[in-house]
This record gives sequence, C-alpha cells and structure tokens, in this order.
Amino acid sequence: MTNASDKNKRTSNNKLLSFLKQRLLQYKPREHSALRPQFTMVPCPNAAAKTSLSTVDIIVSKDPEVRNRSLANLCSNLDKATLLRECESLDTFRRSSSNLYEKVRSCFFLYAIHRYHLVSHLPPTGEIPFEGYQYLQQRNFQKAIDAFLLIHTPQPSQAISSALAKAYYHLGFQTLADQVRLSVKHYPGNLWMYQVDLANEHPKKVILPPNKVLQEQTPVRMDLR
Repeated sequence: MTNASDKNKRTSNNKLLSFLKQRLLQYKPREHSALRPQFTMVPCPNAAAKTSLSTVDIIVSKDPEVRNRSLANLCSNLDKATLLRECESLDTFRRSSSNLYEKVRSCFFLYAIHRYHLVSHLPPTGEIPFEGYQYLQQRNFQKAIDAFLLIHTPQPSQAISSALAKAYYHLGFQTLADQVRLSVKHYPGNLWMYQVDLANEHPKKVILPPNKVLQEQTPVRMDLR
C-alpha cells in the first residue's frame, strides 16, 4: 500500500509540474502603461549649491553642514584653472577680512591647496625668487607671499606652490600668535611684562640662598619682553 501511494503522489506531482511549465510557456506579459506610475528625475535642491560652492563660501557660511565641509572633497574634482581662481579669491578675501577666524582659515586653505591639490596640475620645476626666500627666513611671511605671487601668477609651478604653502602655513600660526600677544598685552595686569627692557628692571625678584638653584615649573613661557 505504501509503494502504491508513493507512486500516486509522484505521478500527481509530475502532472502538476508539467501543467505549470505549459502555463509559463504560454504566458505573455500584458502592458499596463496606463496604470504604471510615471516617475521624473528631479534634481536635489541642494546638489547644485554644493557643487557650486567656493572656498570662501565655506568659510563665511553660517550653516554647519557647509562650514564643516571637507576641503579635499571640494577640490578633488576641480581643474587647474578653477584651483588657481580659488587661490586668488582666497588671498584677496584674507587680505580684506578683519575677522580672525576668516583670516586664519583662509591661510590654511591656501596652504592645503598649494601643498596637496594644485601641485599635480603644475610642472615640477620653476623659479623661486631669492628675495622671497630671504623674507621667509626672516619670518616676514606676508612679504614672502607677495614676492612669491609675483612669480606664481604668470607662471605657476610646483616649486613656487611649495614655497607659498610654507609661507601660508606659518602665516596662519603667526596670525594666531599675534592675536594672543595682543590680548595679553591689553590686559592691565600684564603691562609690566612689556615695560621691562633689562633684567634688573624686572619687578619680580627672587633672592636665593647660596648653592641653591631655582627651577621654573610654569607651563607658560615667560620672557622679559
């Protein structure tokens, strides 16, 4: 009985499979174009704004998503001409702005563009003016940048971009240090530090016993001037 029932099941299954195969072979898809929803591609409203952003827009933006955008993502698809225009607009903006944040961030944007993004589009060799090198050694970074730009504007190269990157990098930190120095100097309790010309005029004096050494453990360096 068991063998007969199994045989009947196999027969019925085979009939069902053959029936389904015939139905699949006879199936013809019907068109329902009238019932299908129509989709149209609508560009994202922020997509054009993101692609048309400039480096200055990122610095001055009040929107955190724009202000915190990566410079590398912005510069990755820019060509040589666009990068050169961005450098020119950033330098003009840096000179005209009175905001410390804008000036410092512009310096570091210029450093990054010259150091990492523009060099791949430029010839490897070029002229570096000796006058600009001297200003760089004297830590007169603004004059060094002016001297380097006289060569970079008509004939950009990897060499002059490397010099500009170094100058902008140090100018950014120098701008921050000048602001700290200015803030400390304008505090009334710190005026004595800027009224001392000689060590004997220092208002703070320490008298040590013989054979004793004074060890300074303050975290901030304190100079006479």
